[in-house]
Amino acid sequence: MPKKTFDPEANSTLLIEKVDQLQGTVSQLQGTVGQLQGTVSQLQGTVGQLHGTVSQLQTIVSQVHGTVNQLQTDMTEVKSTLSSHTGTLAEILVTTTRLDQERLVGVERTGRLESELNELKARIA
Repeated sequence: MPKKTFDPEANSTLLIEKVDQLQGTVSQLQGTVGQLQGTVSQLQGTVGQLHGTVSQLQTIVSQVHGTVNQLQTDMTEVKSTLSSHTGTLAEILVTTTRLDQERLVGVERTGRLESELNELKARIA
């Protein structure tokens, strides 16, 4: 077997090539890091916008909640008013029906009395 000899120049060239490759890799990594930093900045901006949107949505939900509560209060008042009017209308209906029945009885009595009066007039005449 032939004996290998150490060639400093060849080893030096090989090391320089490896260093060049590593520098290229480092340069690529630096570019990737720069892109990632840009992406992170964009994401931070998006997160900030989302926080603003969430805040706006919370305000809207709060307003809607207040409106719904007011509607419930209004509907309760309307229901109470309708119940009150329904009771009043029922009383009016009962009274009107009673008065109508009394009127009919009065009409019948008037008819009988007129008939009796006519009979009496006929007897007298």
